Amino acid sequence: MLSEIEPYTDFYVWENGTYDEATGKHLPPNNWVCSFRYSAWEWNDQRQQFYLHQFGTFQPDLNYRNPAVHDAMNKVMRFWLDKGIGGFRIDALPFMYEVAKDPKTG
Repeated sequence: MLSEIEPYTDFYVWENGTYDEATGKHLPPNNWVCSFRYSAWEWNDQRQQFYLHQFGTFQPDLNYRNPAVHDAMNKVMRFWLDKGIGGFRIDALPFMYEVAKDPKTG
């Protein structure tokens, strides 16, 4: 997740946010909250950016605007279809795409 190695650099949703010099804290790019009612953004010291998680911090959001993510997910789905599964449960579809700065309140 943290690697800035192509093609994985943008596999997840990353944003810079802002820095509050008065408090010395990094502030998220917007005020979105995750399903668990705390910030949907988590600061990462290694990348010096926030990543989006609409659920737990251990579940970073994939960046479906990245064509490489589409390709990777198609390969995963093809793998399981070739194994003979009957379908996929896609219950979090409304959470697949987001625009970090529009609207500010999510």
